[in-house]
Amino acid sequence: MSCWLEVKPLPSGKFEAGNFTRVFEYLYNCGKPFRLFVADCPSSVVEGLRHVRLFIQLPDAELADRLANVLKANMEVEVVVEAQPPSKVYAQRVELELKDKYALPICNLKKGVNANPVDEVVASLSGRDAALEILAAGYPRGKRGILDYIARKTRRSASFSGALLDAFLGILDAFSGGPPPKKEGKEELNPIVKAKVEAAEEKAKRNLLLCEVNVYGEADACEAVQASIPFSPFNGFKARKSTKAVEAPPQQLRKPRSLTLENALSRLWVAPVLLIPLSAWFLGFFDPLRLSNLDLTVMAATAALAVALHVKFPHRNPTVLSAEELSLIAGMPTAVGQLPVETGTSRVTRRQFAFGKPITSGKPTEEGKAEKPEKAEAEGKAEGKAEEAKAELKEPREAVLEAFLNRPLKVEGVLSDPKTGAPIANVEYEVYEDGKRVFADATDEAGRFSFVFNADREGDVKLEVKARGYAEPVRRFEVRVKK
Repeated sequence: MSCWLEVKPLPSGKFEAGNFTRVFEYLYNCGKPFRLFVADCPSSVVEGLRHVRLFIQLPDAELADRLANVLKANMEVEVVVEAQPPSKVYAQRVELELKDKYALPICNLKKGVNANPVDEVVASLSGRDAALEILAAGYPRGKRGILDYIARKTRRSASFSGALLDAFLGILDAFSGGPPPKKEGKEELNPIVKAKVEAAEEKAKRNLLLCEVNVYGEADACEAVQASIPFSPFNGFKARKSTKAVEAPPQQLRKPRSLTLENALSRLWVAPVLLIPLSAWFLGFFDPLRLSNLDLTVMAATAALAVALHVKFPHRNPTVLSAEELSLIAGMPTAVGQLPVETGTSRVTRRQFAFGKPITSGKPTEEGKAEKPEKAEAEGKAEGKAEEAKAELKEPREAVLEAFLNRPLKVEGVLSDPKTGAPIANVEYEVYEDGKRVFADATDEAGRFSFVFNADREGDVKLEVKARGYAEPVRRFEVRVKK
């Protein structure tokens, strides 16, 4: 039975572009299919909030446990086992496929990328009630297709159509005074063909995964997600098919389709072109040299059936991506604090534990009161100081601040429980500017927080600080921005 994982970046985590490359290489070596589901859905922590969350579906619990250990050992993330994404009926599902042969990558595999495209994918999903689904599995046979593509681009033996074209050009050359002299040495490839061959050679060196890419949501949301997926001058994604009112994510985990049968059926249009004229010729009622009404009818029927079969069974490009390419579509975003993603809880360390002191008391007096020894009295004074410090940490829930346009303003303070007044220590918090999430971090042992606010417009701005586990904001600031 399949098992789901949810991967949450930690607020303090630092993520680079392609940070999931090793994860996909590990899944490639496992040889089993998996599903990635990135969706804008309700938060599992704060009621009423929506976050972009990443889920991974695996075929069994054993592989899920191993992958969870790999993720936690190599990345600053929290992995929640059996955290299934919420099922929802979306307005439509758009199936995406590569525009050109999969031998051509969607990015420059030699140079890589400077920015993290996952940030754009997450931003396109946020606030749109949309989802991105990728069904993938290791595809070692994909290298043969890339090598065949390279051979077709570089081989010197001409095809049948190429031989006919050369013969026709030879006749023209004979009338014009003969062909131009051939250059000595090895024939150079066209610069564009050479660039494509080099890109394909680089992709052939990588671990390849067969994929199915689907986008769920309204029409504008699907277009935004499709536009956010990276592309190169050689290859990219296009919309192939749209289906209305689809429930996602699917529960059944299967292998992605390689489209071998579909592409075999795409050649059916040749059958009527050959069979109908030949059969009519042998039956005696078709003669292409005569061109009577009956002959034209046979030719028109042949063309119509061939076009119908070509439309019904078109040739499709299977989506085969390298681990590096797939990591540019799904993974951990770099701008964790600026994007509305579901963040995880920091790992427990020894500093997060509070070790209590044993209670000591002196000998009872005649009045029945405890007599404190010097050590207990010193501890009492220390406790009094702690209470004073705790009282100092209590700050007003709302405050008015002044800021200047385009000048950073550092806001800091203490988050305390609205009921007890105790500091909220080692808890994640989020900062919202006029309802939009702009920052996320975690408080320290004393409940202190800090963030930098940079105003880009004049007027009043409302800042709210929300802590994990609290439905309402624990701190509010009204910032009056001036020039």
